Amino acid sequence: MQERSINTIIIFSSLLLVISIVGLISNINDIRTITGYATEESATSQVVVQKYFSIAKSSNLSFINFGGIDVYINDINATGNYVNTTNASLYYITVSSDSNTKVDFCIRGTAMNTTNGDVIGLGNYTWTRSNLSNMSNYNDPPSALLSNLLTLNYTASQTNVGIGNNTFFRFFLDIPLGQTPGTYENTLFFKGVSSAGAGC
Repeated sequence: MQERSINTIIIFSSLLLVISIVGLISNINDIRTITGYATEESATSQVVVQKYFSIAKSSNLSFINFGGIDVYINDINATGNYVNTTNASLYYITVSSDSNTKVDFCIRGTAMNTTNGDVIGLGNYTWTRSNLSNMSNYNDPPSALLSNLLTLNYTASQTNVGIGNNTFFRFFLDIPLGQTPGTYENTLFFKGVSSAGAGC
């Protein structure tokens, strides 16, 4: 009888030991499942670089002078249109060298007025543009005969102007017959837009 009790205790103790070992192994497996054996993980980084540009005008483009006119005349050249023997234009817009995209240039302007309210209409003010400054003749870039009318709304001039590059302008004015004497002034505006079909 005593031997049977001892055997029962041994069996019971053995079962407890087996159960404990199984539980320990199970816990170890759970730990392995949680922590794994990974020695490397990955992460994704992202940045969106926006298009950036700035434009600047030449100092001569601050004031476009047609001089003094005492007779009716068409296609008057602005004084900076064709300079020296190279016919260089002094009027230009530059895409800043720290830009990161090509630029389209747009232009618009107002009618020429005197302080007394006399007007030279927009239909008398025209412009041309080129990516070159020095020309061998007056037909390259287009002469006043092939120039564009200045308008109140922005009009595309040069497109896809590269970083650090210039667009050169020339300006022409017609004085209508019988135009009232006076000092006439207007304002021109230049705008750059990203060369991505956005338009002016």
